Amino acid sequence: MTRFVSFGSPEHKRMQRDQRIHVMPASPGTVAVHLVFAARGYVVNHGTLTKSMGEARKLAHKLMEQWDAANSSPLQRHATLRPITAQQAGAASNDGAFDAAQFQADYELIVQTCYDAICHCPDADVRMQAAHLLQSVGYIPPRSLQ
Repeated sequence: MTRFVSFGSPEHKRMQRDQRIHVMPASPGTVAVHLVFAARGYVVNHGTLTKSMGEARKLAHKLMEQWDAANSSPLQRHATLRPITAQQAGAASNDGAFDAAQFQADYELIVQTCYDAICHCPDADVRMQAAHLLQSVGYIPPRSLQ
């Protein structure tokens, strides 16, 4: 069913803002959202991806509304919502910038710990969990290990 709204109404403006929000696909293990708008990054983490995505959408609408009110330019900014893991969310700094060095250090620690568990733990469930964690952080082993 098509619903008509009057041009310039608050609902019409909200619908236009919805069209300017782009959501990237989620991978396993994501619980937070990295929002990029007007060359600034924001991390929204409420424990689950569903809650985080809802709050990130609200924040995107608020930022767009403020931007639109302050700028009369016909060019409108778009927002990108990218689901991220808790580890990636922890690597974001307070000002919204992403700390690549901290992220890389955390990533290397996770990979090494998982490899140790896979190689040395007698419990098959623990080895499987470690393998799933490696997969969820996007680790691709070198060809020599495949």
